[in-house]
Amino acid sequence: MGTLDSLGHLETRVHLAYNFGMIKPPRSWNSRKHLTSVLSSEWYQTLGKIQSEVVKISIEFFFKNRFDFLLLPITTGSVSSPVGLGSDSLPVKVSIGGIDSYLADSMQFYLELACRVNKTVKRAVVASSDKAYGVQKKLPYTEESPLLGLYPYDASKACADILARSYFSTYGLPVAVTRNANTYGGGDLNFSRIIPDAIYSLLEGKQLIIRSDGTPERDYMYVKDAADGYLTLAENLDRKEVQGQAFNFGTGKPISVLNLFDKIAELTGKKDIKPKVLGQAKNEIDRQFLATDKVKKMLNWQPKYSLDEGLKETIEWYKANSTKIR
Repeated sequence: MGTLDSLGHLETRVHLAYNFGMIKPPRSWNSRKHLTSVLSSEWYQTLGKIQSEVVKISIEFFFKNRFDFLLLPITTGSVSSPVGLGSDSLPVKVSIGGIDSYLADSMQFYLELACRVNKTVKRAVVASSDKAYGVQKKLPYTEESPLLGLYPYDASKACADILARSYFSTYGLPVAVTRNANTYGGGDLNFSRIIPDAIYSLLEGKQLIIRSDGTPERDYMYVKDAADGYLTLAENLDRKEVQGQAFNFGTGKPISVLNLFDKIAELTGKKDIKPKVLGQAKNEIDRQFLATDKVKKMLNWQPKYSLDEGLKETIEWYKANSTKIR
């Protein structure tokens, strides 16, 4: 098994797509540190529209460069995710090897390129989430739980998850899927999410508005553990028993919205500020958390950061960057 930090004989490179350009990291890079910084960067959170020019650049890049590892996020909405070669796009018509195809999103687009154009791809990690499981009677979610996403966002995760693994079954592409817990960390500027919104509100001395009744429970994983999970899976994708598989990455320790807020309030020294609970959120799954037995057994992976440790580092990032956000 090769390691992505040392690159070694695999000559593994992660290529990052930023808006209309590509960046190739140097051979001496520290992949875990670099990927963590990308996942927690403002670029990752705020990139806007992806236009057809990306498709042209990407095809040219695939023809001209050697790719060993792709990290393809499954994203929805108008904000793109520039890790690996995955970004949001409208359905596009592309011609590859004389075959015209309409591809619903760029995850499928790059998997098609990996199969038909650039045969050097040795591993592809598709980043999905626990939302693919939808509402389940039995918790925690295991990888054998059916994908029951009923709401559009959840259903999009389930569909892309199944589609990605079909490229292993059909073409033998060495692909695997991560089903991650809610990921948080410094650099997240999406203030519709509970952790960045709570931290920023408390640091500003403002009251947090909680749309739900505060009882929904979620599993939260620190961004450094997420990056480590992606790369650990990629490092193991030369193993046949790993290819085509899905893996849960998380802590297995759910916490309610209100208890999470109380923890952040304590860590920020703002325990006197109480949230305003609206109880108006609809289509919220009551409890979501993951079993991680499979990833521990097959990949020897487990999170390194507790919730308190991750939140402390995250709070420090928002303190250091308070003048740059909002």
